[in-house]
Amino acid sequence: MSSKLIGWLAAGVALATGVGALVWYLKRREDKTAEDEEPSEAKQGPTPSGPPRETEEADGSTPDSEKDKRHRPAFDFLDRDTLPAALIEAIDDSFGNGWAASEEVVDDLEPEDVVVFAVKSQPTGPYTRPVEEVLSGHVLEVEDEAVKTRVMGPVKHSEHFGTKAGHGLRAGAIVDVPKSVILVAASEQTGDGYDGRGPSVAAFKPTSHTKQVYEVRPGTPYDLKMPYRTEELEWYIEPNTGVMLHIGQDGLLEQIMFPEDNPRGSFVVRCLDNDPEVGKVLVGRWEFELGA
Repeated sequence: MSSKLIGWLAAGVALATGVGALVWYLKRREDKTAEDEEPSEAKQGPTPSGPPRETEEADGSTPDSEKDKRHRPAFDFLDRDTLPAALIEAIDDSFGNGWAASEEVVDDLEPEDVVVFAVKSQPTGPYTRPVEEVLSGHVLEVEDEAVKTRVMGPVKHSEHFGTKAGHGLRAGAIVDVPKSVILVAASEQTGDGYDGRGPSVAAFKPTSHTKQVYEVRPGTPYDLKMPYRTEELEWYIEPNTGVMLHIGQDGLLEQIMFPEDNPRGSFVVRCLDNDPEVGKVLVGRWEFELGA
């Protein structure tokens, strides 16, 4: 399969989009000459108008937009014909003739491939200003008319803010993206260590400190806030049918992820310090509710 190394998409000043931190290979339809072609040189994408959102500490609370059922966020998909001119220019600079993704390429997508799409929030109540955002998501399943996708972070405009209407799509959420609005299809080249699977979407203090149960999604990076570290840390998950992947660490942050094939439900994660003098000491306990 012919590939083109691409940088992540950042919108122009007119759009406040998230900026991904990973590298992607453009998905193209396989042909007889693909094996003889060399990947083209990486092309630098446009400069983002602002940095990605800082990782927020989750408190287990329900977003205000979910509490206010009268003005819940909603959105419309944008296709190539409805994209703002500034965004079209930005995508052209980043992806050249690799977009919009052809029907053949979309039909050949596999789980863990990545799609890029754009949405525009719907004004509701006092939130009168719509916002456009480019999002990416891991492919879960290719259906007849849409691609079932898990939204990747960072996401900037999920919630209402001021007079701006949020679109309601959060990192980890599942959305059926119509094939006709998929802008780019790519394969993910994951890195090693912290942020190797993208930035964390939330950071959690131990439940043993906060008494909170954290709602999480599969395939989404999270940070565990460690009280301290030693060289003798041991990790345990209950029930033992669960799997928690350790992506990397940054200081006292332990970046983790639950894989897509992990059973859903309640899990308890414990970190113990196997001290050679006093034995095993609890460093922290985190309680999770893993959703769909």
